[in-house]
Amino acid sequence: MPYVSVGGPGETTPTPYKGLSSSERNPLMTVTALTTENLSLSLAQAATATGFSEGRFRYNRTRLEQLGVEITSSGWSIPVVVLIQLGWLSAEKVSTLELSPLQKAEQAVEALKLEVEKLKAQLQEERTQKRGGLFARRR
Repeated sequence: MPYVSVGGPGETTPTPYKGLSSSERNPLMTVTALTTENLSLSLAQAATATGFSEGRFRYNRTRLEQLGVEITSSGWSIPVVVLIQLGWLSAEKVSTLELSPLQKAEQAVEALKLEVEKLKAQLQEERTQKRGGLFARRR
């Protein structure tokens, strides 16, 4: 079975990928995971989701910060992908995470921002095509 690095140096997880589609190769690329891919949890949420104590997170603070966890005076921001990399949270359990109303709103805002960018690109393309047609007739 092939191995890919998903954690720190020397940490590997077996990943069978031969003959699998991209979503099967990477369980994070499911429809549910696309909405939680950039999701970050607070310390309490991460402890609840993993079943570990907050003390375990504090004990591993240095390692977590190296993997991208942000710890500020206002709290912890623990990306779900870090928990999956550490093996503390399974990709299947990600779909069962209970999001706070704020997190749901943030995800909706991000989805809308992506839609706006897509529409801007379409509009720019249509304007470019129309300009080409208008100026071509004048020559």
